[in-house]
Amino acid sequence: MNDAIFIHDARTGKIIDVNRKMCEMYECTREEALTLNPEVFCTGERPYSSQDAMEWLIKARLEGPQTIEWLGRKKSGKLFWVEVSINYVFIGQEECFLVTVKDITERKHSEEEKSRLEGQLRQAQKIEAVGLLAGGVAHDLNNLLTPILGYGEMLLSDPRLDEAVGKDIGLMVEAGKRARDLVRQLMAFGRRQTLEIKALDLNKVVMAFGSLLRRTLREDIQIDMSLAASLPTVNADQGQIEQVLMNLGINAQDAMPDGGRLVIETSPLRVDKTFQANHAEVAPGDYVQLSVKDSGHGIDPATQSRIFEPFFTTKELGKGTGLGLATVYGIVRQHGGYIWLESEMGTGSTFRICLPAAAAEEVDPVPASVVAAYPRGNETILVAEDEPIVREIACEMLKGLGYHVLTAETSEECLKIAQDPGTRIDLLLTDVIMPEMTGKDLYQRILVASPLIKVLFMSGYTASIIADRGVIGEDLHFIQKPFTRATLAHKVREALDS
Repeated sequence: MNDAIFIHDARTGKIIDVNRKMCEMYECTREEALTLNPEVFCTGERPYSSQDAMEWLIKARLEGPQTIEWLGRKKSGKLFWVEVSINYVFIGQEECFLVTVKDITERKHSEEEKSRLEGQLRQAQKIEAVGLLAGGVAHDLNNLLTPILGYGEMLLSDPRLDEAVGKDIGLMVEAGKRARDLVRQLMAFGRRQTLEIKALDLNKVVMAFGSLLRRTLREDIQIDMSLAASLPTVNADQGQIEQVLMNLGINAQDAMPDGGRLVIETSPLRVDKTFQANHAEVAPGDYVQLSVKDSGHGIDPATQSRIFEPFFTTKELGKGTGLGLATVYGIVRQHGGYIWLESEMGTGSTFRICLPAAAAEEVDPVPASVVAAYPRGNETILVAEDEPIVREIACEMLKGLGYHVLTAETSEECLKIAQDPGTRIDLLLTDVIMPEMTGKDLYQRILVASPLIKVLFMSGYTASIIADRGVIGEDLHFIQKPFTRATLAHKVREALDS
């Protein structure tokens, strides 16, 4: 028989007999089972205490047979899940409780695993929904934000600008940048942003970004670094990794309102079966682990279960968008990495990130604090953009940087300009998606007449849509809308000098 059997005296609750399976299941002898207090086989904590067990026995006597799931305890103290059936019976003239116990530990583990996977599926569906939302609105918002930021920056650089008016325009530009960042956060969470992947030494990225993080966080936040002596490189977008560090740093600061200690650690990590026992979602292989620890108040289990959800925040109204950690999650997953939280109330929190190790050669990152002057030029640039206001601001920016600019309203007209034997064009700045033909098609047709022409693609669409047009994944130059004059200046120069 596979079920353990207890027989209890209905008057006292004392165990008066057990079968052999009970002894095997609870790791005790028959003599011990009959002499030990029954509460030895209970957890001692509600709703699985000896008091609860007695209440179930009484209920079986008054209402009839009862079947429940119960957390039992072996003599050794090990806890395990069982299904308990309780019947009030007469054995001879004695009133008894016949209790049969079935070990359901494996079933409970399977149910928990199913619940965990269903939770992961729901989370993935939420991520996909936000990603679709971001993809639907990003293009239009980015096209609208491009002229707002572009013209605002151009006005601010005009020496004739009245100081009071300049202050108002500065506020407008800052608002535009916040709107741009919000769109990027949505795209990051949905894993639909465009990444500039390079082989990075994570230690150098953390060290270079540390100075900016120290200037950003409050002075009562002590920032310490514990970096591994040697790390493999990772293939990553440096700007996005810095965004992860910034978001986690600000989150840690909020968890330490009275000050505290923030520790950033790096280490190599080999994921094997032992590691997967606690983190089944992480694929086996070599990783670089980045950990951000704080000495804050910790995060309760209910909040932990929702910590990466978009728009979820524990801050008061107006103090947060609920996208900071959601953005971190999206960036990490888009890099093929994993992130999880370890936290207990009163002991602080640790966010651990694993990024796949790369075999690529090391490329030194540019320190975040370095800002170069706008590069200029005098080459001829053909601008192909179907949105008039974006086309106009792009042309204005390029002219202000010294370039000779040609443009037209349609891609067909741009093609005619490029095919004119008397016109030399050094660079094509083209939108990726246009009504008559894609930017890549336009470039390939212009190459026939101008085989030395360079190209810089631009788009407000998400990465997945751009990839469908054959731009991402190739050694091509790309700029994401909305762009500033500084970004455009550097991207154009980079494309021309490639």
